[in-house]
Amino acid sequence: MISTKEIDSRIKIKYTDRGTFEAELKIADEVIIFIMHTNAFVFDPTHSIMKSGYVSINNSNATCGMISIYNFQSDSFKYDRRNDLGIMIARMFVNKESHFLLKEKNNLGFI
Repeated sequence: MISTKEIDSRIKIKYTDRGTFEAELKIADEVIIFIMHTNAFVFDPTHSIMKSGYVSINNSNATCGMISIYNFQSDSFKYDRRNDLGIMIARMFVNKESHFLLKEKNNLGFI
């Protein structure tokens, strides 16, 4: 593994555990917040994932937990600017087999 200090010592990375369902990753001046929703979701029957062979073998493969991923400027937290908007950059759906689907506004697609 390569340390960011080996590449550029000015790059700061900090991880903060914010409790059972949240985590924070600060990279330079960006803050990425991961929030796990406590409910399970099933994709709509019209969603394309429902037509996949993987789900047709076992319908329960379409039942997923969801992690929302938000991006904020670090100054919003530093100066306690509660009205600053974060941007949801993606949602990650994870099923019981740890397979996941990552979706964002422009559909990053299956990984």
